[in-house]
Amino acid sequence: MSYEGEFEDRISSFLRSFQGQKEGTEKKANERAVGGEPVEFARSRNRPGAWSERDRGAALFGDGRTYYWRQEQVFHSAVEKFALYLQLEREHYFPAGVPVPDEHRTAMAGFYSKELLESVRIVLPTGQRVSNPWFYSEAKAVGLTNLPDIAHKANVTFLDVIVFNEQVTRRDLFHGLVHAAQVRILGAERFAELFVRGFLQARSYFLVPLKAHAFALDARFASAAEAHFSVEDEVRRWAEDERY
Repeated sequence: MSYEGEFEDRISSFLRSFQGQKEGTEKKANERAVGGEPVEFARSRNRPGAWSERDRGAALFGDGRTYYWRQEQVFHSAVEKFALYLQLEREHYFPAGVPVPDEHRTAMAGFYSKELLESVRIVLPTGQRVSNPWFYSEAKAVGLTNLPDIAHKANVTFLDVIVFNEQVTRRDLFHGLVHAAQVRILGAERFAELFVRGFLQARSYFLVPLKAHAFALDARFASAAEAHFSVEDEVRRWAEDERY
């Protein structure tokens, strides 16, 4: 069955894994919106069961706090879509993946742990490039016009699967492995959250901190491939310093 054919069946089960987190984040967003009380349930202190004028105005016309709440809702929806995309594509490509070839694994051994290198799969180019996500049209409709064209990327990392659109090179593999390390250390959901937040703030794919760090590390590798360092330690340091 094709990826498109499997999509509807897989999306339902995968979305359930986000439901608990979604409910928690929505509750927190609501509590921040109107004086510590959810917008939809904010009541007058003096008249239980009735909306206060203040709360009615916030709900109907929007104030700064309600706007923030709505923006948070949009943000969390974007995170869910991106995380879902990563997971579905990972499941789609994983069966075609192979372990990192020995010659490349040897070159990467001074930068990545054995555990990470053994867990990652790569998908060699087949002539059919990775497609852009289904939610691009929705994103463009709300003004996000600088989305990356996935089909023109040398490779794309879907959690622990690196899919190559073009011939495998050590630098491209190194770059893909940086993202695999980020996912392994941060967790898939946190990675998705940071990536979306970084993109919305920077309005540039290349300036998303997760991407910028990967570019910096692969440039460091390319300039001195014999000068070994731990990418996973670098990722942990950035995570601890909240640089993502």
